[in-house]
Amino acid sequence: MGKVGFVWAGAATLILLPLTISDKPEFFGNGTWQSGIYALWDSIFSVGICLGLVTFFRCFYDHQVKFGQFLNQHAFTVYIIHAPIIVLLALAMRGINREQLLKFGLASIIWVPLCFAAAYFIRQIPYVTNIL
Repeated sequence: MGKVGFVWAGAATLILLPLTISDKPEFFGNGTWQSGIYALWDSIFSVGICLGLVTFFRCFYDHQVKFGQFLNQHAFTVYIIHAPIIVLLALAMRGINREQLLKFGLASIIWVPLCFAAAYFIRQIPYVTNIL
């Protein structure tokens, strides 16, 4: 399925994508045939790439390094605790006036390690690893 997915994604990109590259308003929706072609390309490409990448990584990267195991062990705890940490960081950064994407990148560099560090310390509490 992975090879088929890559082939379909490539074929859709070669055939349908050139038809969708335009700045005309017909391609931005409103039920025109051009927007239908774009939606068809988008769907075929997305599903094909997902199938292909899952197969690719399953075949060639089917192992974990020690750091990956650490992240894997703490991922659910990060999922549980990340929301309040992000909110507190956003409140702390509200005085920084920068472009939104730059501010998001800076926040991500801070909150991702912070969440995993907090998850590590939370999982050190006795009996917590039985729950998380």
